[in-house]
Amino acid sequence: MYRPGAASTPSAAPQLSRYTRCPSTSVLEIKLSIDRSGTGPLLPRPAQIPFSVFFVLVIAYTAIAPNFDQPFISYAFASAAVFLAIVDSGIRAWAMAIIAAIGFSLCHRFFAEGVNVAGPSVSLYAGMLGRGCLVVLGWKTVWASPDESRRFLRYALLAVGIVGFVLASLLALNLTVTGRTRVLDSYLYIFDGSLGFQPSFVLGQFFARCKPLAAVARASYFALPLVIAMVSAVYLRSRSAWRPLAILTSAGVLGYLLYWAFPATGPLYVAGADFPASPHSFATLAQIHPHPITLPIPAPRNAMPSLHMAWALLLWFSCRPFSRLVRGFALAYVVLTVVATLGTGEHYLADLLVALPFSVAVQALWTPSQGISRYAALAGGTSLMLIWLFALRYGSQIFLLTPIIPWACLIVSTAISLALERFLYFPPPSRPTAADANRLH
Repeated sequence: MYRPGAASTPSAAPQLSRYTRCPSTSVLEIKLSIDRSGTGPLLPRPAQIPFSVFFVLVIAYTAIAPNFDQPFISYAFASAAVFLAIVDSGIRAWAMAIIAAIGFSLCHRFFAEGVNVAGPSVSLYAGMLGRGCLVVLGWKTVWASPDESRRFLRYALLAVGIVGFVLASLLALNLTVTGRTRVLDSYLYIFDGSLGFQPSFVLGQFFARCKPLAAVARASYFALPLVIAMVSAVYLRSRSAWRPLAILTSAGVLGYLLYWAFPATGPLYVAGADFPASPHSFATLAQIHPHPITLPIPAPRNAMPSLHMAWALLLWFSCRPFSRLVRGFALAYVVLTVVATLGTGEHYLADLLVALPFSVAVQALWTPSQGISRYAALAGGTSLMLIWLFALRYGSQIFLLTPIIPWACLIVSTAISLALERFLYFPPPSRPTAADANRLH
């Protein structure tokens, strides 16, 4: 029996001590032996290593693959920089992105495949930086905590979606080159000339005299994927970030069908070396008999309607719920798109006019408005677009009677289209309630 203060017997104490401490000591020794026997800390998710390496190799291949250094594709990759900027990833992430971009640039410099390899340019290096940012987003998606991983995955998928959108658009565009052999550019050329001048030729001549403006316009033309990324980033805070890209994709599908109904290319491909020096005057247009023509060089049939203009307009429409600053930025890009598409000779003014009601119809498809406003905008935009296509194809002689006629059509069509777009957001008329009826009585 144990008594406080009494001395323990010599035999009992060592036995109790060995019984209680030895297991503890042995357990401690086992733990230490496990920790010390390994070669280092075990990785929590070793399966992520091959996936990370594979992802980096795929991005690296796009830096040397043929035709992946085109400006549109480069700016599509650059969209990843927008998402890395808003994800608040820190200076370390940007340092990693820059290091990866330098590596991709060296790969492109020494190992690029294909005949036409792009030289140093702003778009090329922007694309390399975007590839580096995409690698960082993908790397953090793989190795971050579950909550952070889902957040980074959202941004990385948006960047990949924009790249896929651009690649699919260019692939579909190339299919139109070998499609229909003849184009309807002469009808569009006559309409533009019936205004009293050729807008694309005039702006093209201005670009030839003002090189800085031409460089800015061309850069804005190719930087469409960056603007898509910026608008999607604004949508991340309050709405589905995929909505702008989904709207543009649907417009691309519908517009692609119209390419086959009204095949046209642009004044640059029809006039060739004569662009923008020698347009026909209004007096000589009557001597031209519009008819389908065969192009001297292969070119995509992507003029009617101008999907580039339609995409810029839809981005502007999509910014309506946001601040004036955001809407002003989107409207400025619309203006730049008008100048760039005409000045580079990629489009006629007629292409841009048809793109406006077409864009209103597409926006109506995606606007969950109540009442008849949605259906009125959809029907009005579609009707205006079809009227334009019919008038351009069969009404050339009417436009040549006097410049007043095409100018009136231009102004009325633009005003109606913008009014229909605003009508989409009008609240439906409220129905009288029982309380209102009682008040009337």
